[in-house]
Amino acid sequence: MPRVKCKRRNEIDGIVVRLSNTFGAPVHSNVDCWKLLINQLCRQAVTRNELVLQTYGNQVRDFVPLTDVCRAIEYLIQSDTKLLNTSLFNIGSGESNSILKMARLVQECCMDYLNFKPKIPTFLFLCFGLTLFGLGEGLLLVSLTGASPWSVLAQGISLHINLSIGIITFFISLFVIFLWIFLDQKPGIGTILNAIIIAFMIDISIAFVGTPSNYFSQLLMAVVSVFLVGLGSGFYLIANLGPGPRDGLMTGLQRKTNFPIALVRAFLEITVVITGWYLGGTVGIGTLLFAFGVGPAVALGLYIVDKIFNSN
Repeated sequence: MPRVKCKRRNEIDGIVVRLSNTFGAPVHSNVDCWKLLINQLCRQAVTRNELVLQTYGNQVRDFVPLTDVCRAIEYLIQSDTKLLNTSLFNIGSGESNSILKMARLVQECCMDYLNFKPKIPTFLFLCFGLTLFGLGEGLLLVSLTGASPWSVLAQGISLHINLSIGIITFFISLFVIFLWIFLDQKPGIGTILNAIIIAFMIDISIAFVGTPSNYFSQLLMAVVSVFLVGLGSGFYLIANLGPGPRDGLMTGLQRKTNFPIALVRAFLEITVVITGWYLGGTVGIGTLLFAFGVGPAVALGLYIVDKIFNSN
């Protein structure tokens, strides 16, 4: 660890370094760092969703990041030992905290990381974005020019059972979230609200917005609906409170199969469109507008949101 220089066979010039309680990721992934207290608590929080202490946690310790330890050792190695007053150094943060306090800090950080404790402005961005997204989905259905792939499926199912398209969309979302269990996916609050708000807005749109009387107006409504989906996605994505049910299914399958994400998305959307069309769902120019226009619309939505919040 310290600089060691052999003068003669039995004489060593060196520096002794004593560490306090360290934590952090090692340089090499094959190094077992999970015996470190803070690392062990982080691992428990992520893998088991709980923190288990072996004591009451009243013990007070000095905790120091491994990055600070490395910087301190690098400084000592590069220093002239003749200018140092001692060869014994204690490396710590200079601040003592109880194990219980550190466990609570880990709990708070992991709750933020797992997306179950959003701040109020972020939560509002999420809800506003999902409202726009659901409104866009609903208007596309109202336009009668077609629907997004998953809405085609919901529409087809609605023709055979006595439930609204919005409610069926909600149940489809719940089923997709259930599939996450087998894909090792973790939902966030955004995942749950995605299922609720979009389904609600679809039914609201269908109930209160009329279909335009001419085909040109219907096409215009379809274009506006795709734009609303893109703008809503901009607000929804900056909130970063968990992927939508279908996005999580797509990324989970990609991670399990190692197929390109575009191929996985195409497979899912073609499958649900064909199934929905077979059940009677509407597939048309609106479906194509959504398929080819939603990507640019999302990019435009992100650009607009970025301009709104970073105008200074």
